[in-house]
Amino acid sequence: MDDHRQPTSPKGGFDVGLNAALLGVFLSAANFVTSQFAEFGEGLGTDHGSPLQQIADLLSGDVVKPLAVVLILVGGMLYATGMGYIELAGPSKGNAPRPKPLATLPMNIDARMAEARITGLLARLKAVPEELREEATIELEGIEQRHMPALTRAHRKARATVSPTSKQADELDTDYAASLNRLSATLEQMVDRSEALGRERLQWQTLVIEERFPNAGPEKDQA
Repeated sequence: MDDHRQPTSPKGGFDVGLNAALLGVFLSAANFVTSQFAEFGEGLGTDHGSPLQQIADLLSGDVVKPLAVVLILVGGMLYATGMGYIELAGPSKGNAPRPKPLATLPMNIDARMAEARITGLLARLKAVPEELREEATIELEGIEQRHMPALTRAHRKARATVSPTSKQADELDTDYAASLNRLSATLEQMVDRSEALGRERLQWQTLVIEERFPNAGPEKDQA
């Protein structure tokens, strides 16, 4: 068989030319057989009004024979050139079944508390005005965008290799919690520096106002 008629998809294909030619051969044979019955006998020996006899009369008619010839010729050409081959496409990527995500594994109390702690610190640090945490911005981005995601992925993959209730799982959670607490300690220092900087700037502005307006205090109002 030619290469152009070889199926290339998982479901193969449908050859219009081959099937049309086979249908023409069938009609031609049926026309010949029913014509012989009509010539040498009384049809099929059944009532002329019966469905079987009507089909026999149709197959032995003058239209079937030229139709069979046309189907054989056209189908043969399509089959020979491969133009009648229709490839049936396999399932598209969009419809392909997606792998199920790993289920969230239950972690021990240390890991859960460590995750809650670092989540709270990140929210607390982001609430600080940006100008008060300028020195901490680069380090904050590194922790949030690189170190934490990489640590979490590594922990989840390691946890997927052991039983959720095994001693190994508990040890992995403990190690994960320890790493998170290291990051949390750094975040706490960043928060403390930002808050200290905010207090220093407030104190400085207070001193400036006291120097600039020395006689505008409460004592003058009471006098």
